[in-house]
Amino acid sequence: MKPGLIYLLYGSDRFTRDEQVRSLKRRMREGPAGEFNLTELAGKELGLNEVRAAADALPFLADRRMVVVDGLLGRLAGTAKPSEGRGKSATPAQPTPDDRALEELLSYLGKVPPRTALVLVEDQLDPRIVAGRIPDDRAHVRAYERPRPNELARWIDRRVKHHGGTMDAAAARQLARLAPEDLALLDNEIRKLVTYVGGRAVTLADVELLSTTPDVTIFGLLDGLANGDRGSALTQLRFLFTRSERPEAIVPQIAAALRRLVHARELLDQGSRGPDLQRRLGVHPFVAEKTEQQARGYRIDQLESALRLLLHTDRAIKTGEAEPELALELFIADLPRGSVA
Repeated sequence: MKPGLIYLLYGSDRFTRDEQVRSLKRRMREGPAGEFNLTELAGKELGLNEVRAAADALPFLADRRMVVVDGLLGRLAGTAKPSEGRGKSATPAQPTPDDRALEELLSYLGKVPPRTALVLVEDQLDPRIVAGRIPDDRAHVRAYERPRPNELARWIDRRVKHHGGTMDAAAARQLARLAPEDLALLDNEIRKLVTYVGGRAVTLADVELLSTTPDVTIFGLLDGLANGDRGSALTQLRFLFTRSERPEAIVPQIAAALRRLVHARELLDQGSRGPDLQRRLGVHPFVAEKTEQQARGYRIDQLESALRLLLHTDRAIKTGEAEPELALELFIADLPRGSVA
């Protein structure tokens, strides 16, 4: 029996990395008793003992099992992304390396039973940490880095081909303008466009018709919210509804944008600016610049109040207390006004 691979999949391009992880899990589930031989562990909460117990276990009615561990190596090495604090004086907690536990985990990599495929998933990690610690015939180490702005059109072209289509260069450039920080949303737009054109090349006109322009996307809604422009935000929201966008899918994106603004406002209050703020936010430079500008228009208490209001709205939608579309419109109408409004 060929030994199962030990995967280390890491990097800032979480979309492509997680797509690979989903593919591995899908293949595992397709095998005999696959669901019973797949274990997923949150490495930010668990440790080596749990990993060892799962990896050393005998497969159930099969000759293979898979263990997916998210974030353990980075946590032990002290390279995991700091958690975000709350409040004006809060400072993101710095990760602390645990050298002893890290050495125990690295030593175990050479002892993982051949019947087990171990998948280590990380955001930030120096791959030199595992150099020489995984048997050569089992090692599969791959970095997934977000495309730079001048690489995004090529990334789009690759995803179009992945979905079985082609796209004009002008269409790819226009699509790249829509969401440089959200590869998952871009990929969703690509799938929609390829399906729509039915075999021909996607053109600039298709992008402007279906995927919309920078003025009529979820990003238009988020910009309106962040800039305190209720009228624009309501217009964008209603347009999204006409495209059958579900409120349940819109709420998490609004929450992510608000959390980013809270973090940016905290960093501004601590004196962080420009490249330093971008590094600490961990986002694309274009996104950091826009977020910094928007966060300057609010106090931290206004942004935290907006998050609490969104939580109340989300709860009302999920419990059936409020009609989803109306609840989101009322949320926008009730938002605190920043100085930019």
